[in-house]
Amino acid sequence: MVPDDDFEEVESSLSEIEDDIFQIEVSLKSLLHELRLNTSDSNSSDAKSIDKTVSIKLPEIPLPVFNGKIEEWNSFKQQFLNLINDNPNLTENQKCYYLRSCLRNEAKSIETSEDNYQSLLKALEERFENKRIIVDTHIKNIINHEKIVHESAKDLRKLLDNIHKNLRALKVLKYDRNDLSNVLLINIILQKLYRETRKQFELSLVDNEVPDFNEFLEFLERRYQILNAIGRNVPFKSKHSDAHEQMNKTKSLFAKSSNFSKSCILCKDDSHSLHKCFHKVAQCKSKHSCFHCKARHHSLLHRPQLYIVNDDSSPSLNASSTPADATPDTSSLSNASPLTSCFVTQKKRVILAASVVYVLDNSGSIRKGRALLDSGSMCNLMSSDFAQTLGLKKEKINIPVSGISDTAFNVKRKSTGTILNSDGSFSATLDFLVIPKITDLMPSTSIDLEEIKIPSYVKLADPNFFSPAKVDLLIGAELFFSILKGNRLCINNSLILQETVFGHVLSGTVEGKQEIQHCGLISQVENLDNLVKKFWEVENITDIPTSKNKEELECENHFMQTYRRDKDGKYIVSLPLKENMQLGNSIQIAKQRLDSLWKRLNNDSSMANLYCNFMKEYEELGHMQKIDNSDNLKYVMPHHGVYRVDSSTTKLRVVFDASAASTSGISLNNCLLKGGGVQDDLFSILLRFLKHQVAFTADVKKMYRQIWVNPDQCNFQCILWKNRSCEEPSLYKLLTVTYGTKSGPYLATRVLNQLATDERKEFPLASAVALKDFYVDDVLSGADNVSSALKLQQELISLLKAGGMDLHKWCANNEMFLENVSTVDQGYQFGDSDKDTVKTLGLRWNPKEDCFNFTITPSVSVPTKRTVLADIAKLFDPLGFLGPVIVKAKIFLQKLWLQKVEWDQELPHQEKVKWKRLRDCLNDLTNVRIQRYILTDSIKLLELHGFSEASKDAFGAVVDLRCITILNHVKVSLLCSKSKVAPLKSVTIPRLELCVAELLSKLISKAVSSLNLKIDKTYLYSDSTIVLAWINTSPHLLKIFVSNRISRIHELTKAFSWHHVKTSENPADIISRGMTPQQLMGNSLWWNGPQFLQQVTVELSDKNDIPTDDDYLYELKRESDKTLALTLNSTFLDSLLSISNNYSKLIRVVSFLFRFVNNSRNPKSKLDGPLTTMELQRAKLFLIKSVQKIAFQDNVKLLLQGKQPSGKIKNLNPFLDDNGILRVGGRIHNSSVNFDQKHPIILPDKSNFTKTVIQYFHLKNMHLGQQNLLYCVRREFWPLNGRSICRKIVHSCITCFKAKPLTYDQIMGSLPKERVNVNSPFNCTGIDFCGPFFIKYKGQRKGIYHKIYVCMVTKAVHLDIVSDQTSEAFIACLKRFFSRQGKLQMIFSDNGKNFVSANSELKRLILIVTKHDDCLSNFISEEGIQWKFLPPRAPNFGGLWEAGVKSFKFHFKRVVGVSKLTYEEFYTILHQIEGILNSRPLTPLSSDMDDLEVLTPGHFLIGRPIIAIAEPNLTNVENNRLNLWQKTSKMIQAIWKKWQNNYLSTLQQRNKWMIKKQNLKVGDMVLLKEENLPCCKWILGRIIDVFCGKDNVVRVVNVKTHSGIYKRSISKIALLPLEN
Repeated sequence: MVPDDDFEEVESSLSEIEDDIFQIEVSLKSLLHELRLNTSDSNSSDAKSIDKTVSIKLPEIPLPVFNGKIEEWNSFKQQFLNLINDNPNLTENQKCYYLRSCLRNEAKSIETSEDNYQSLLKALEERFENKRIIVDTHIKNIINHEKIVHESAKDLRKLLDNIHKNLRALKVLKYDRNDLSNVLLINIILQKLYRETRKQFELSLVDNEVPDFNEFLEFLERRYQILNAIGRNVPFKSKHSDAHEQMNKTKSLFAKSSNFSKSCILCKDDSHSLHKCFHKVAQCKSKHSCFHCKARHHSLLHRPQLYIVNDDSSPSLNASSTPADATPDTSSLSNASPLTSCFVTQKKRVILAASVVYVLDNSGSIRKGRALLDSGSMCNLMSSDFAQTLGLKKEKINIPVSGISDTAFNVKRKSTGTILNSDGSFSATLDFLVIPKITDLMPSTSIDLEEIKIPSYVKLADPNFFSPAKVDLLIGAELFFSILKGNRLCINNSLILQETVFGHVLSGTVEGKQEIQHCGLISQVENLDNLVKKFWEVENITDIPTSKNKEELECENHFMQTYRRDKDGKYIVSLPLKENMQLGNSIQIAKQRLDSLWKRLNNDSSMANLYCNFMKEYEELGHMQKIDNSDNLKYVMPHHGVYRVDSSTTKLRVVFDASAASTSGISLNNCLLKGGGVQDDLFSILLRFLKHQVAFTADVKKMYRQIWVNPDQCNFQCILWKNRSCEEPSLYKLLTVTYGTKSGPYLATRVLNQLATDERKEFPLASAVALKDFYVDDVLSGADNVSSALKLQQELISLLKAGGMDLHKWCANNEMFLENVSTVDQGYQFGDSDKDTVKTLGLRWNPKEDCFNFTITPSVSVPTKRTVLADIAKLFDPLGFLGPVIVKAKIFLQKLWLQKVEWDQELPHQEKVKWKRLRDCLNDLTNVRIQRYILTDSIKLLELHGFSEASKDAFGAVVDLRCITILNHVKVSLLCSKSKVAPLKSVTIPRLELCVAELLSKLISKAVSSLNLKIDKTYLYSDSTIVLAWINTSPHLLKIFVSNRISRIHELTKAFSWHHVKTSENPADIISRGMTPQQLMGNSLWWNGPQFLQQVTVELSDKNDIPTDDDYLYELKRESDKTLALTLNSTFLDSLLSISNNYSKLIRVVSFLFRFVNNSRNPKSKLDGPLTTMELQRAKLFLIKSVQKIAFQDNVKLLLQGKQPSGKIKNLNPFLDDNGILRVGGRIHNSSVNFDQKHPIILPDKSNFTKTVIQYFHLKNMHLGQQNLLYCVRREFWPLNGRSICRKIVHSCITCFKAKPLTYDQIMGSLPKERVNVNSPFNCTGIDFCGPFFIKYKGQRKGIYHKIYVCMVTKAVHLDIVSDQTSEAFIACLKRFFSRQGKLQMIFSDNGKNFVSANSELKRLILIVTKHDDCLSNFISEEGIQWKFLPPRAPNFGGLWEAGVKSFKFHFKRVVGVSKLTYEEFYTILHQIEGILNSRPLTPLSSDMDDLEVLTPGHFLIGRPIIAIAEPNLTNVENNRLNLWQKTSKMIQAIWKKWQNNYLSTLQQRNKWMIKKQNLKVGDMVLLKEENLPCCKWILGRIIDVFCGKDNVVRVVNVKTHSGIYKRSISKIALLPLEN
């Protein structure tokens, strides 16, 4: 408030302000008046002065702007080119400037400082001129347009404009609409419309033709005009628009009044008004306070300040709580101007509290995440992406989670995680429901921080709260208030900084528009509707699963490995604990629960006495033991009592709660495996109970507590107990199997089964009963006579005594049976008039009268849906004796459901009257008596008769048992029944009749398997001729709904017969329509079956006529119907094999196909998890059978006909096994090997499946060779022609080929022309080197080399010595050769790179020849010699001189050995070897037997001088015409003739490489054969070039490897055996 001294100053200021306001108001009104006058004057003068010739100046055309949206590129480009590019007055720099100025956002990021106009325009065209993307964008603009959620002309206009705009753009791009696109567009747009608009459009259609798209658009235009007109006249407001308008509504703070008094109502002074009155707070009579700070002043006088709010104080400026170096800025408060704003808008945004948290992943590492703190959530949430990042184990659940407007969805996964703050001072383990997405980005858009003044000393829990980011976690009310701390900071009166263990979180409102409203009401609920559905599961016919799931198998294996028996025969079991489960501290919650229990016990002394006695007995019997040391404590279970005063047997039952969570969030039950059911279901046990003439029941006394738990695990079963509430609790551990643990029921029943198995030889009768007739600890059994029953009783007592257990509560329908039981152990006494019935497995049995009774006490409270359900649930009738009564209750409940009455809402009057009538009828059930025993004496024939019937309300099935004695007396008794209400979805009566026929098939099949009686005949009846006709029709001729059910009926009733029955004789008609208890009691048709069953001979009605009803014909397939079927033909099999050549993968694919089929047929018992061995074996047999059916079809038919097969498999003595698989009969029947090895499966030799199998064995056994591979395959399969297939598989294996590659070869090429044409010796010569050879020279060891010259034509050899590796020595050697043999024309030699493995000296010598040397090159070129090199590493190309080197070494090694020669000795031996080699025979000189001369290379070296000139051919000239010299020349020419005719022909034959192969191609993948490579190292390369010879055969290639390109002969490469 203003101090008294300043009143006059403030009053004068306010007066001045008021005067200024009045002056401004007058000035504004004057200006407005003048403006109106000027406007009217100018309009009149303009009208007079307008001239037709006046030119109008148009506004400037703005440049188009392009922000990177690809759909706007064409428009922008066209406008820019027209305005700028085509303007001749602009330079390139100006155009570039304009282009840069038009770019925004993404388009702006493309330009660079170096760009000119052309380069920038080209870059934009390359980036955005993508026609495909542009077209896609326009199409997506139509498809992704938001759906119209309420009737709005504005939204409809947006939709139409969007459609027209994008269609025009597509048309410009040459994409016109057609008939198909029109239909698609209509359907797409219809999904965007509001439902009323869609309705009006459907009403506008007059026929069934496809509407025209243009007409559809016209309709939308008319609809828009209508909505627009309505919107102008009568504003349309939806809930959304009302809320939006309310939020954006502007509030005025002005108050207007036509006449008001200026006198102050407070001080009664006429000189001023109330708002000018200044008074002290004490004098103020107003009861209101400032709604901002609650102080005693008007809210308009409030000035925004920074307050620190403590939990226990009112708002106040608290400077002491602010750090010294971070004083809040209060300058803005002192300099604040007076409040002058008069309008306030409600446009605001709400900031939700968020924090950065740290979470432990599966490896114990810390991961950072963003959490939303939500006190309105009952559960904690985690996004599935974040859970995947953490790698947390997910547990399967099915929990409905509800939110606003009761919207609910089911959560399928749950994880447990530990969260921490940044410094590790806080941690908590929480259960998180894992969902795909928690919410959108929070906040939805960025928040402007300029208006938020956050003190610098505040540590934010989420420093980036203002930026949109993903939410990983949602922490609910479970932890919300635990993380809050004391202090809060208020900012701008609308934001609060709340201190938490993670730091300060910010929440409140800021200015701005909130596009999306978020609400955090999330509740985890148990769907009551689902619970009701589970209630009716008693009417389902359950089958005992033939296979166990993974957890059940693990539990079974654990039991078998860990159970044992003590010296007294009692069983000791171990708890089946899961792996890697960490229990926290649980003693605190146990203490709290114990204190809560004693509060209840203190109020009920009788319950307290029973509880204390129970605990005392528990300890006295040694079933629990006190613990003094709690160091090894694992888990402490809370416990509570279930107290029923009206119970005649056990009034108090103590329940141990092993589901209570420890501090880690994990309970003992979370750590235990559940196991599975090991006993028969209730329906089967009760059904067998009806067949015994002498029946009895008993109960195992304290069954759970007769089984010890492994002492090492008893610390998992600890409890707290005290005998008085004032005492300190003591710690005990339970030593036996405990009721309340997850594995308790499994362990107890499994021990009972194991006891029966272990003692089977000694107690065979009791063992069979223990395995079949026990339901948990209750036994319901009997015998055909008293003596048998007494024997069975003694065996049962002895059997259980062997396991340390006792039977008590014996009840029987025979008084003699109970005489052997002590009175204490009897549960029923014939002389006890106070107790005439006993309760056994939920049914009331009167042993004396041997009948079942039913009692029900309906609720008398106000009838609601909850009480109705509770009363109906009391009708427990698992065998269906009261089916007609119960079905009436079901029908009533279903109709109540349709009315959507709330659970606790009183029923409507009409339903209340119906329920009262039905409830009163239920009281009559006490008069119903149902005889238990269904058989009779001296039976000669037993028959089962099943009936089915359906109505529009319900359908049901009834099974009667018919007995015929040897005296032809007939007894018919009701055995069981099942009923179901008709589905809410409309179904035809024939289909309902079919459904009940399927129900009857399941029921009769279950009854036959459960009774364990020899049933002579079984008959099934239906009064529907259509259903009977369907049953007599093959399923493949029927549509899918009927076909599936008929297939199931055929499968279940293939041994039974179906017949027609009249409706009046059908007992199932009663259950389909319902009946009151009073009517039911005297209904003979229900209890004793139809009249025709009472006759000894039954005449059955068979109506096999095919009906002509439309319902029957409708379900028949027409020719045009298409069906997807699994066919066993070669096309299907080939398609299957084309999926993969991996045998294991094929088996798994087929296994999943079978699983899909199974799950589709049996949705209630779906298979999941990893594939089982049984599934894999089934798929394997299917594939094998399919292959054999195609390959051995004729032989299979012969075997089925008992004839001998033919063809390749005849000598294998084949046979078909139980699965129809063709196997080898063979001769080793008497061997001890397994069945598969004794009788392998026969596989065809030309099937891809056979190759796949053999490839599988080849890879599985680490690339075996062909012989070992064949042996491994034949241990299970017998492939025809298996050796050949195995050889092919091994040879085509890339891995095996790499280990032992085969080099490629080609047909031996033709000899070069230099070898097959007449030429002088050594004119064409091949040279090679050999050495080094060491000789004695001047007392030292010296290395020399020898050089070999081989004539290409005559094979003549010239040997010489090279003393060193210089080019001069090499030239000198050539000169010596020229001097002795004449000058050469052509020299051939190897490529020096072939000598990689030679020693270093030889390498250097080769370099002289192969590398460029000026001296050697000049000499060779001056002499006119051509030098040709062979391809690298192709010594076979120079085989001629390689053979010469080999021949030289052959003689040299044998002559010299290890001797050390002088130079002269070596030179002499060298020429001697030369002479020997030149004396080698080439061919005989003549065919004369007496002529022993042969043609040798020496013939060509004799008779001509060194430089002889060429001679004419004289071979055909007579000798008498020749002189002596000419005769010598003729002899030499004759020698050449002999060479040409005889020797040349010997070169014709190819001794190797005789087959011409396919040429290598460019692109072939090859291995290079290289020396000195490490093990398992291969050089891979690809051919990039080939070189063909004159015969067009490739023998040299260029290969590209990772290290370069190499030229290689094909003999040095290996072609990989790759298939296409």
